[in-house]
Amino acid sequence: MTDIPAAVLAQLAEQAEQISALQAQLADLQLKAALDDDKTRPGRMPRPTPPWHRLTRAERDAELMKLRGFVREIGPLYGHLVKLGNCWQQHPLACVAIEVVGELHLLLFTADRRPPAMLYGQAEALIRVIPGLLQLAERETRQCDKHRTQVPRPAMASGYPGGAR
Repeated sequence: MTDIPAAVLAQLAEQAEQISALQAQLADLQLKAALDDDKTRPGRMPRPTPPWHRLTRAERDAELMKLRGFVREIGPLYGHLVKLGNCWQQHPLACVAIEVVGELHLLLFTADRRPPAMLYGQAEALIRVIPGLLQLAERETRQCDKHRTQVPRPAMASGYPGGAR
């Protein structure tokens, strides 16, 4: 077996970086084209995912307040799929999954218009994406060694997941 010369490997690495940069540019151009088209322009752009590992305590508390709202308001819509351990707020992976579910829900289900592509996106989200994200959050929090209990589905009457406090 012959060794690949270092110059060839370096050239391949450089080309891979160029391809990645071109893919990012293409994605940006596709997004700009979609945003300029009245038929595909979304009513709302999702906000960036919070960097959970770098948030200050105050920023984390503010983000968790939003997530609690997602769990309280959107959780009942997904019924038996919402099976979070009590410590879900201490698991960055669960927080990211819940944040994505909430943003997806806001993007797909609160738009003023519903073109065919959005209807397809709603079906895809309901069938595969949202259940998968909620299952990921469940596995992360339900297998936690510190907490083994389950949060009941959020009660609509109270402001807290699981009922009155």
